[in-house]
Amino acid sequence: MARRGPTSKEKEKEPEVVEAEAQPTEGESTEAPAEDKSKSEKLDAFKEVATGVFNERDEVSGDLTDEQLAKVTEAFRKLDGQKLRNAAKTYAEEQMTVVIQPPIESIEQARAWVKIKDAMTPAAGAKPRTPADPTEAYIQNVYTVRLAAQLLADNKPDGLAEDWEEKLKTFTEEHAAEVEAYLAWQADTSENRGDEPELAQPVRKAFKAATTKVRKSNGTRRQHTGKKRDVNTHIAQVFAEKEVGTFLTVQEIANASSAEYGDDPNNPSPGAVSQRLFSPKGGLPDGIEPVSIKPRGAKKVA
Repeated sequence: MARRGPTSKEKEKEPEVVEAEAQPTEGESTEAPAEDKSKSEKLDAFKEVATGVFNERDEVSGDLTDEQLAKVTEAFRKLDGQKLRNAAKTYAEEQMTVVIQPPIESIEQARAWVKIKDAMTPAAGAKPRTPADPTEAYIQNVYTVRLAAQLLADNKPDGLAEDWEEKLKTFTEEHAAEVEAYLAWQADTSENRGDEPELAQPVRKAFKAATTKVRKSNGTRRQHTGKKRDVNTHIAQVFAEKEVGTFLTVQEIANASSAEYGDDPNNPSPGAVSQRLFSPKGGLPDGIEPVSIKPRGAKKVA
């Protein structure tokens, strides 16, 4: 009963005891408390490895290499017992939840933690790697994106505008032409497809997150030996003799003859034309305006 007097002092001492237990002296493993300390140390060591691997991720896509994920697998297999391994998986899940919520809100970071958790395999000899089976790889990518979307939907930030869905729709429409132009550029295997289009950061992140490639190779691409052609010049020449108000689709512009390409059978591809018309930088010939409403193309306005 005498201990009831200094209750507040006892409470002040309690955290000190916990801290002492959380930082055991190395080598103490014979007594029961020391065993608990050893397990805590191992879990802390695993967290350090997992966090280190997370920090090595591709900052744009969230991807991790087989070698990086192998570190997670090795550290995970050093954990003794299912309790510690479950704690390690819970840690990864918690980190994934943290990065998907405000203020971070990063699908790429969540994707990295998903990969880290997937690398926690107990079977000796198992290798954390992207499946060779394209179906399995696709399933994992879809799962990652859908999980991230669900986590975002379930964790809306404070102060979110009531019309955020309408703003999202507007944002999507504003970048639709950019997405379509990039898809066309990816699918184009001709030598005149032009340079890679510039993308807004959110659009580029989306393409990075979706690792399934759109472009398919049908053989060795031909090496271009002629002079470099300018798609912008081609567009200007195609419209030069047209009346004001004339509209041409992307395909019609690509198929039209111009002095820039002359007798070259490899006219600019539709993808190259689309890239030029809907480039975020603009810079089209004077009097030519892009038309993003389908069928997409350009119109001579002056």
